Amino acid sequence: MSKTELDAFREKIDKLDKMDEMRIKKQEMRNNLETLIYKQKEWLEGKEPNIYGKEEEITKCKDSVKEIAEWFDDEAFSADFETLENKFKLLKADFSDIDNRMTKHKNREAAVENFNTNIDKIIADANKLKNEKKWMEEYFNKSFMREVNSIKNWYKEMSERQKALKLNEVGLFNIGSCTYC
Repeated sequence: MSKTELDAFREKIDKLDKMDEMRIKKQEMRNNLETLIYKQKEWLEGKEPNIYGKEEEITKCKDSVKEIAEWFDDEAFSADFETLENKFKLLKADFSDIDNRMTKHKNREAAVENFNTNIDKIIADANKLKNEKKWMEEYFNKSFMREVNSIKNWYKEMSERQKALKLNEVGLFNIGSCTYC
């Protein structure tokens, strides 16, 4: 085999490898899109959409799933990678507001627990320090505890207001709202 024939053969193999690689990526994206369609359909049939979603958002999501599922049935196997990827991103984007709200709610629960733990720890550490350093007792009793109680009262008020909100409304605070959280 001549060097020219060998180079042509290598070039053909590289081209076939790239085609296989793209075929695999396309197949994975098609599978990911199909999985997302079925996952979102199933999710829409559950209770969470009515808890976290607003009526117009739920309608938009249902319409999007229906439209993309119909497109998928008709055209997914002949579609190129970019089209499949765009449909995947579109479907994810249509659910993003509700997904973000659910995530924030779950993070907010963790933030509440974290705040309670940390405020109690701060008070315990300050009490320990006050007992070790008697000269701090006056500051502790007059200033520090007044500030801590002010924060605790603010937190209690915010927590009560938060509990009154529906889960599909924007929350009042989350894990980033408090330096101690």
